[in-house]
This record gives sequence, C-alpha cells and structure tokens, in this order.
Amino acid sequence: GIGMHAPYEQNAFEVQRLAWQQNWRLVTERISESGKHRPAWCLYAHQEHEVAAIAIRGTDLDKSLGGDLFTDLNAEPVVHTSGSGATVIAHEGMLRSAIKLEAELRHTLRALARRGRRIIIVGHSLGA
Repeated sequence: GIGMHAPYEQNAFEVQRLAWQQNWRLVTERISESGKHRPAWCLYAHQEHEVAAIAIRGTDLDKSLGGDLFTDLNAEPVVHTSGSGATVIAHEGMLRSAIKLEAELRHTLRALARRGRRIIIVGHSLGA
C-alpha cells in the first residue's frame, strides 16, 4: 500500500502513481531529502473517505545517505512532556524525528483537521 511502498520510491511521480492506483492523492512529500532525525515522508488525501495519511519511510541507509542509522542509534529513552501536558518515555531518535516532522507539517495538518479530515500516521521500522 501507500504506507509501505510509496515512501521508498525515488521520485514524486512514482509516489503519485502509486497513490492514484489506490484512490489517494499526493498532497506533498519529502522523499528525496532525509537524514538524521529527518525521515522521508509522504502526505496523502482520500477525498471519498475524508482522511489524510502521513506515510513515514522506515530505515533506508542508502536513500538517507546513512542518516537513518544515526537516528536508529540515538536510542536512549528520554522523557518528554507535550504541549498538552502528556508525559511519555520515547526512543530519542524517533522522538526528535517526530518533533521535527510535526513542526514541518503543522500548518498543513491543522488546515486538514479544520476541514474535518481524519489524520492517520503509518510507517515501517523507525517510520512506525
């Protein structure tokens, strides 16, 4: 599906082609630039089901030029308190990646939510 295969593609055209085959539309993506705490991702929308999906690529040392390895190895458990006051213990590399991704997509996700879209996040390996 789009969550397991598309983020591993080399270019946005192939990502869009896979999305269209499953009735999704590619909204935006960052698949060609990834590195430490910056995993590749794609954001899709499905009009009929009124849902948006963020697909985060898992570890791919070649496509990330080794950056994914540094995220993986940054594995110390850290305590984090969110803006809403929730406290979690997380893998430091995954947490830093999630914080950067949220900042990168914040305005787009809020706009989708204001339009009543459900938002799901899918991934594989460290994209989970």
